[in-house]
Amino acid sequence: MDPLRVVINAALGGAAAELLCLYGANGVPEEARAHVPLTHPYLLGPHGETPSPGFVEPHELVLTGDDRPLPGPSGQVESVRFTAPELRRLRHTVGDYARAAGMDRDRAASLVLSVSEIAANSVEHGAGHGTITMWVNGRELICELADPGGALEDPLPGYIPPEPESSRGYGLWISRQLCDLVELRTEDGTLRVRLHMRLGGRRGTGTV
Repeated sequence: MDPLRVVINAALGGAAAELLCLYGANGVPEEARAHVPLTHPYLLGPHGETPSPGFVEPHELVLTGDDRPLPGPSGQVESVRFTAPELRRLRHTVGDYARAAGMDRDRAASLVLSVSEIAANSVEHGAGHGTITMWVNGRELICELADPGGALEDPLPGYIPPEPESSRGYGLWISRQLCDLVELRTEDGTLRVRLHMRLGGRRGTGTV
């Protein structure tokens, strides 16, 4: 399941806009074709437009792709445990690690802000502590924050901006805007947020 299809439905649900997605009968894998009725409220066929009998509202759709295990760290790994009083030190540690890996100052600052937001969520709304694991994979730096008290209730966490009056929900939203890729998994009661940032070049917009 492509989460971006679901995100588009949620983000544009109240907009006065229509999108037409074209699928070739021969060039699209069978698994992808099977998901079309789930993520498209209307289907256009030889006899015109008809409501999709299998359509599921975005926030009710379970994204089974998020159940796939993440690959383990590779190469030299650095791990740091943090609590609330140690968030400032954590920011310095991440910034130093990123710059030592060759990341430019602006991108390192964006990564530090993203880590800070996720770590603050862990200490304020999760277990009160967490662990960050950092490593370089090719031309990108990966930071994984593990929160033993975290949980996911929204199937689209951080994809849709929080309501203006909301005091929560900004951490993942900010991280998705700043990082090249954000991955989330829950394993054995632990929430893992993995942030990817390329060491150089144009920032991407990947979200999973």
